Order: sequence, then structure tokens, then C-alpha cells
Amino acid sequence: MARSAGHLLNALCGSERSRISVTHLHRWCLDFIAFRGLKRPQFDPKVVREVRAALRPLLARTVSEIPEAYVWDEIDFVMGRFLDDERLEYLTTDRVGRGRALSREQREGVLAVYDEYVAKLLKKGYVDSAEFVRVAYRLRSQGQPTQDEYRAVIVDEVQDLSEIALRLLHSLVGNRRDGLLLVGDGTQRIFTRGYSLRGLGIEITGRGIILRKNYRNTRQILEAAFPLVAEEWKGEVQGAGGDPQLAEPVLSTREGPLPAIVRCKNLVHEARFIANEIRYLLRTERCQPREICVMARNDQYRRMALAALEQAGVPVIHYQAEKGDPLGNSDQVRVSSIHSAKGHEYVAVFLCGMADGIWPLKNTSDDDLQAERAVLYVGMTRARDHLYLSYSEIDGSGQDVKRSRFLNEIAAHCEELLFP
Repeated sequence: MARSAGHLLNALCGSERSRISVTHLHRWCLDFIAFRGLKRPQFDPKVVREVRAALRPLLARTVSEIPEAYVWDEIDFVMGRFLDDERLEYLTTDRVGRGRALSREQREGVLAVYDEYVAKLLKKGYVDSAEFVRVAYRLRSQGQPTQDEYRAVIVDEVQDLSEIALRLLHSLVGNRRDGLLLVGDGTQRIFTRGYSLRGLGIEITGRGIILRKNYRNTRQILEAAFPLVAEEWKGEVQGAGGDPQLAEPVLSTREGPLPAIVRCKNLVHEARFIANEIRYLLRTERCQPREICVMARNDQYRRMALAALEQAGVPVIHYQAEKGDPLGNSDQVRVSSIHSAKGHEYVAVFLCGMADGIWPLKNTSDDDLQAERAVLYVGMTRARDHLYLSYSEIDGSGQDVKRSRFLNEIAAHCEELLFP
């Protein structure tokens, strides 16, 4: 996204372009840390995955009654709200936005996992990427100046930033008039952050602008996707000081085919459907391969899609943003997770593996279903014109599969198909 913004500014700006810096948060933090004469922290997603996997026995001993994903979400929250020496405040802090209430004993278990996680990473010479922001924020809190002075800071995708990140960015301009512009969409929040701008001392009442019209998706895609996040939208409008009844979203005037819910006999058939439909789009809809993305929530379905497309002779790439993979302008169909696809858009999107236990994830509590709906909403709205949601009746082990309950919520706005 930073590269894209930089290219646009190069085309739009004249001499003032030299006064505009375009970067992403972690890169800025690392540059600031180096400018202050400190060693750059090292992060490796592979090491992080290995350490988290090694801590599963500890999770089983200390927080066995809490889903593993939920525990790591809580640890991410701790790292996003508190500096390391403040972490004990987590035991008594409110967890706004989290449906599941944890006891003090459970929170102590989360902190035990957190302490071991940080220690194991440091022993290997690495840190979690959240530490980049924490180190930079600590330096700013100590009054350390930055290399450049900023008259304004513009932040995109603000809904996915941690509390410490926002405090850091606010410190660059303070309360200067028009110093901080925050752009975001709370309905696309796929990380539970648990804070409000007002709680951070950033007052937007009377200063917020609600952008109601969506120019990316067709009316048909929006009609199917928006009901998933309608309640979230109302909350965001109220948080910005608006009246939800006066700020209903305006659906696109662009027309297109209905999103398709595709029932397949098994994984082999689902893979065949994806490959056949993509070949059809490339042949008849004048799509370029890079304008098509297949998204799945687990490796099994991503590998399935990759193998099917490679076998069909379709140029394809497995894009993993979390591993720092470069995407570039390669003319290949993208296969990715929802998180990797965030911030991108495509002419056609395939969401595969739409089964209960995956959408929503297994053991998701009723209180946490809204966060799962937001993930699906993000995936659906990556599609500009064509959207397919597929599922298999039988999984890879021969077990019957129940289709995602979310499909029932959007079915009235979709076309239901059977792939033979």
C-alpha cells in the first residue's frame, strides 16, 4: 500500500513531493530506532510461528479452557496497549470489544504465556513485530526527537493499529490543528483492539466525516456483504458523532452478477470448480490473471487451489504478506489468506472452504461471532465485479461438512449453484 501511494504521489505532485514521506509504520519505527543510535530489533515470522507452536504445552497447563487463537489475540492486545513494564495492568483493565470475559486467574495465565513468549524470542535474538512500535513509543515518551519534523501525519487503515501505535503517531504532531488525519473503516476491523479514539485523547466529535458511498464493489456484492457488519457500522457512526439513521451507506450504482454460493461434492470437485471458473473468466471476461484472487482461511484449501490452478496451466502465485512476500505486478492469479488480501482489490474473488468450523472458526463463542463476520466481509469486499463462495459437502477425510452459517445469512442476496 505504501508503494502504491508513493507511485500515485509521484504522478500527482510536483516539487512538493520531496516534502512528503510515504512509509509503513514498522519501517518508520525501525528507522527512528536506528536514528536514535539503537540496534534495530529483529523479527522473523518463521521464528514467531515456531515459538508459538512450542508454547502449546504451556497453554494447555495454564489456559486450557480458552481457545488458542483467543489467547494469542489477548497477547497481541497486551503488546499493543502496554509497554513491557506495564503489562500487569492487563489484569484489571477493561476489555472493550471482547465478548468473552476472562477471570483474573485466566488473565494471569495469559500473562504467563506472554512472559515465556517474549523470553523465548529474545533468547533466539528476535522480538514480536509489535516490539518495533513499543520501542519507538518509549523513545518518544522520553522526549527523543525524530530525524524530521512533521506538519501533518495521514494514517490509512487506522482500524488495525494498536493503541500504542496511535499514541506514537499522535506524538509526532500533538494537537496541532489539522495535524492528524485518520482514515479507516471499522467494519473491516479484523484485529480486536479494544480502545476508542476518545479514550486516547483524540477527540473527533464534530470533526469526523463519514464516507457513505462505496465505489469499489457492485451493488449486488454490497447488498450481500453489508448485512454482516450492519451493527458494527452503526457503532462506528455513533462513535464519530453521527446519527446512524442519517448515515446509511449508499450502495454503488455499478451493476454486476449476483454473488454465487457454490456447493461441491468434495474437495476435488471444489478445486475443479475454481480452476474451471478462473479459466472461463480469463477466456471470456477479459480478466488478467493478477485481477483474480482465491482466498482461504487455512493451508489445506490454499494448497488445494494452488495445485488445481497449476495443473490447469493457470499462472498462479501464493501471496503471503505476513512473510514479507513481494507482490509486484506479476501477472498471476493470487492465492492468499484474508489478512494478506486486505488492502487489495480484484475483479474476481473466490472464497473457498466456506464450511462451519472454518467460517466461523471452531469454538467461536456467540459473543465473538461479529469479529468473524467482519473477516468474511473483508474477504467479500475485495471483489469488484465477481464473487464466488464455495464449500464441499465432504472434507478431505471423508467426513460430512456443514456449510458456514454465514452463507445462510447472505443467501437471499446470492445465487445458489451446484457444481457437478
